[in-house]
Amino acid sequence: SEAIDQMIVGSAARRHRKLCDQISRSSSSVAANLAEGFGRFHPRENAGFVRIAKASLTETQNHLLRGDSRGCWRADDFTRAWRVSVRTMKAIVPYLRYLESCKGDP
Repeated sequence: SEAIDQMIVGSAARRHRKLCDQISRSSSSVAANLAEGFGRFHPRENAGFVRIAKASLTETQNHLLRGDSRGCWRADDFTRAWRVSVRTMKAIVPYLRYLESCKGDP
């Protein structure tokens, strides 16, 4: 989320206020929902928040691609943000599968 905010400030994206607002909100939602889910302790409750985080990450990726096609991001910023988003997705998916595999809440 901080990287996205820095990316917005130092780019041509400022001309696209709606896109900047959307990507800022969706990217900050990823960490917020992962944290809230973790705080719930019970796997099933946690999984619900992880699903929301995954959806927010997918939305963020969509905004990254839209901004890239509009020339909003510097190439190195886009590449870095895209790689982080892919690594994050690769971590979220197995974590969600684990939570969904838990038989019952303790």
